[in-house]
Amino acid sequence: MDNLKLPKPTDDTDAGEYPKDLQRFVIEKLPRLNGWQLLENELGAFQWHKPFTDDVIVCATPLWESEPILPVEIRNSDGDGVYEKQYGFIPTYDKNKDFQTYKKMMVSILGMAEKMK
Repeated sequence: MDNLKLPKPTDDTDAGEYPKDLQRFVIEKLPRLNGWQLLENELGAFQWHKPFTDDVIVCATPLWESEPILPVEIRNSDGDGVYEKQYGFIPTYDKNKDFQTYKKMMVSILGMAEKMK
């Protein structure tokens, strides 16, 4: 992914700050999704888990390290990685649109994780 860079925004949005702005927006707007809870770890990475279970953890942070990707890692209850993939995530620099894209992707990814229990 080294050759991919974030596209330039078409308005006054600061491209350098946008990944963190979007991540904060997602945390505020989407604390839960289909029974999964979103937590942010000390490194700023998103971790999805089902409250009161330790079955599966899904790590998926949009625009991780300011790259146009959504890296996904699914771990079992032992902490072992059972799935890993980087999805493309090209921002529009419209937080609402990018939020909806992330939400749609997460519905699919969390559904897949449910089947891995």
